Amino acid sequence: MQAQRILPLCTILLFIVIGLPPRAAATQPQPPGRPGLFGFNMYITGRERSAAEATQLVAQAQALGARWSREEICWACWGRDEAKRSA
Repeated sequence: MQAQRILPLCTILLFIVIGLPPRAAATQPQPPGRPGLFGFNMYITGRERSAAEATQLVAQAQALGARWSREEICWACWGRDEAKRSA
């Protein structure tokens, strides 16, 4: 008796699932072209630089042909100012 109730329910559920439209693949924006092989260890994100100085360094590196910069991020440094403000 229980199987007689479950079989139609499973059949209906199967038809619903089959009838759903396929999910579209998630697209992620890709940067134009491939990154070059030439880059620098510039540490642009360091807190010892102003935004203007970092922008100038990036422009100079691009003029030399660098297409990327390797950054070393000091995770212990991030959030210290915000923690002091909220305390």
